[in-house]
Amino acid sequence: MNPSVILVSPKGAGNVGGVARLMGNFGLKDLRIVSPRCDLKSLECKQMSMASFHIIESARIYPNLEHAQGDRTLSIALSGKRKEDDRPRKSLFEFVRNFSEIVHPDDKVAFVFGREEWGLRIDELDQCDYVLEIPTTEEKPSINLTSAVAITLAFLFESKTAEMQKEGRRELSRPSKTDEDLFFNRAHKVLDYIKFLNPQNPFQNLEDLRAMYHRAAPSDRDLRILFGILSGIEDSLARNRDEEPSEIQSTSPSQ
Repeated sequence: MNPSVILVSPKGAGNVGGVARLMGNFGLKDLRIVSPRCDLKSLECKQMSMASFHIIESARIYPNLEHAQGDRTLSIALSGKRKEDDRPRKSLFEFVRNFSEIVHPDDKVAFVFGREEWGLRIDELDQCDYVLEIPTTEEKPSINLTSAVAITLAFLFESKTAEMQKEGRRELSRPSKTDEDLFFNRAHKVLDYIKFLNPQNPFQNLEDLRAMYHRAAPSDRDLRILFGILSGIEDSLARNRDEEPSEIQSTSPSQ
């Protein structure tokens, strides 16, 4: 398990350089940056990254979080922002203590960090499986980006070797985030077609469905079963209404 670090729209070149240096300290290489607002080739960026500037040079740039984590199977957001949707939320320290129960050995993990000024948007948190927060005092709750990355990677480094070396665990592979998005896009069409969605707030049902999905933590095989159920519903609707399945059916999981 060699996690990716995703920075969403960072503003400070020094912060990006500092994150790259930390990744080098803890043996991480896969840096992904969503819509950077700073010069990644600046002197400040190079100076802060020290001997790890090559991590920035090889970093992949994406237009949005959806694309940045599309090939990951487990995405973990660091945020103090709260949303009452029963999404799995833990303190960073609780997550580390239960690391082996949450993260499978073959998982492709992404740790997602938001903007310096105001973090991640709610719709970006919706795309992540877990939301972690770093416990602080109520008087001084804000932690800057580089410090948040440092705390996260340090605790991860401490725990992952011992936890991931445990043997005898049979794990099912998780679906990619791209397949997850394909499923929800297709489910949206079916639910809209059968008029299940609330016309006044159609996305509330979908948000609730996503929260249920994340709580269940389905495997890749589980998601393929769900795709099969959608296909059966679509075929039944087509037969009953003399329509072709292709009018609803448009996406399938990757092979």
